[in-house]
Amino acid sequence: WTLTWSYSAGQTVTQAWNTTLTQSGAAVTAKNVSYNGAVATNGTVAFGFNGSWTGSNPAPTSFAVNGVTCTGNTAPTTPPTVSPTTTPTTAPAAPDITVNSATRYQTIDGFGAAVSIWGSAWSTAETQTLVGLGANQFGLSIVRTGISPVSGEWPTQVNALKTAKSYGSGVKILASPWTAPAEWKTNNSRINGGKLKTDYYDDYANHLNSYVQYMRDQGVPIDVTSVQNEPDWHPAYDSMDWSGTELRNFVRDQGAKVTNTKLMVAEAVNLNYGYTDPTLNDTTARTNTGYIGGHLYGTEARAGWRRTP
Repeated sequence: WTLTWSYSAGQTVTQAWNTTLTQSGAAVTAKNVSYNGAVATNGTVAFGFNGSWTGSNPAPTSFAVNGVTCTGNTAPTTPPTVSPTTTPTTAPAAPDITVNSATRYQTIDGFGAAVSIWGSAWSTAETQTLVGLGANQFGLSIVRTGISPVSGEWPTQVNALKTAKSYGSGVKILASPWTAPAEWKTNNSRINGGKLKTDYYDDYANHLNSYVQYMRDQGVPIDVTSVQNEPDWHPAYDSMDWSGTELRNFVRDQGAKVTNTKLMVAEAVNLNYGYTDPTLNDTTARTNTGYIGGHLYGTEARAGWRRTP
């Protein structure tokens, strides 16, 4: 299937999942991916996307599926004239799945959830429900938290993270920054991307290290510290722009300053390897890196998986 529509106010699609989506000027085309191309009678299929705009964001006024304008009418234009001559007498056999437990490809550290990046922290009861191993508890083993550019906000999550560490079983904490302080950035703002000025690379490394040591002093060891949340996504909220080369340079030259944790690169949208390969292909940068990361957002639908260097 192919779904098409047009925008009237300059809106652009920035990422998508469960579809192959392209845009040419105002015209947007969304096509099926390998696993959702067949839609049964009265069936549905869903996909999603994020976009950006400036000024206004009016909804599209017309859509077309496979070249036919959508009118809301579900009746076929030409009723079928021939009924099936035979009816299948046996249901298709269930597929056989063989799991070879002796062959292992990777180790899954765990499954987790993120605390609210802005606003209040989890309560003690909420945290225990999420990480506990008892009845009606989730047993999560990874908790992701944000690193505010304002150190005075760091205490907000301490109690929740401390509870997660003490109440759960082997819970790991992943801390991710959305932005550096505004005055260290090329756009002098916490929002809308903007790059970290190169002469503040050392200050940023010390900022991340200060957070890790502060949390450590509060009884919350930070297992993994990300350099940047979604370096390729620049919305009108806390964000910061990096290239893969800039991330490599930062980790190579400043990564060793962030201690008592393992650094992660780079949490890019759609698990974009262009943001991790430069680091992995540099001996010093790779030595300073403990994890690589990415946000999937339909990566598997795009057949985007491949081995890392």
